[in-house]
Amino acid sequence: KLLECWESREPESSFRRSRHLVSALALWLFNPYTATISCRGSSDSISSLCLMLMLLRVQARKYGSAGFWFGLAVHIRIFPIIYVLPLLLHLGHPPERRLSIQKGTMKMKMLTSLLSRTTVVFFLSAACTCIGLCAVFYKTDGQRYLDEAIMYHFGRFDLAHNFSPWFFIFRIVGDIRVRRLLGLAAFLPQLVCCVYYGLVRRSSLPFKLFMVTLSFVTLNKVVTAQYFAWYLVLLPLVYRELTITPALKKSALLWVLSQLNWLFWAYLYEFERIENVLALVFFSSVVFLISNIYCMLQIDKAYSLSRADSV
Repeated sequence: KLLECWESREPESSFRRSRHLVSALALWLFNPYTATISCRGSSDSISSLCLMLMLLRVQARKYGSAGFWFGLAVHIRIFPIIYVLPLLLHLGHPPERRLSIQKGTMKMKMLTSLLSRTTVVFFLSAACTCIGLCAVFYKTDGQRYLDEAIMYHFGRFDLAHNFSPWFFIFRIVGDIRVRRLLGLAAFLPQLVCCVYYGLVRRSSLPFKLFMVTLSFVTLNKVVTAQYFAWYLVLLPLVYRELTITPALKKSALLWVLSQLNWLFWAYLYEFERIENVLALVFFSSVVFLISNIYCMLQIDKAYSLSRADSV
């Protein structure tokens, strides 16, 4: 139902619409990544469900209940907080101005629209839900809850090998204070991408959320396979908005191959106990980062081509 809500601007035949719908659903339902992640005890599928329900309620203009599902998603997994900027832009502007803030002026009129009744209802509902749940758990577990559920993410640095090259940098730097500073500095490129794709880039709401998530995960200081589910759940919503070019297919293939390359060296290091391949694990992490950035750029370009074709 959510897929059918965000219709393409171009009219389509029922056959083509049905084909797109089936293809988009297959990206999630028959995806080996999401199938594996969803059955191993991770809560990411629950937070993904909350976000899908939020989008469904936003499309139905039920902003109070949409805010509830957004607040619940943030409480379960804190990462959806990165959606505040694109949601603020989307909810604070009438439909004809929701695609971008590039056109028009960013003066008092825009600031006033951001404080519209729609925006206030949504974020008040979200804040009450999230803060209310946090208060309940704080009363149960005290400061331990705040430290492990919220504060932990800001000063976090992970020395265990993962898809992010940051793990090797944190290993080299011995001073804990420097590690924490580097961990905070790692948020800067993520913030830049969130602002660009969330506010500046001209796009639909699903595409904004998808690109904000993809860039956030790509540049995160810790990256594991379960994080892929954060943006893969949004992929069916933007699939119809992309022009599938040869470069896009190649970038998707490189994304998979770079993971297999990393997993090979990581297996030798972790399970075969071959210590001298750690540098190759780091190199593979760098390759994976580059492949993610290339894929991200190709998706952005494919969306631009699709929008140009629909004009």
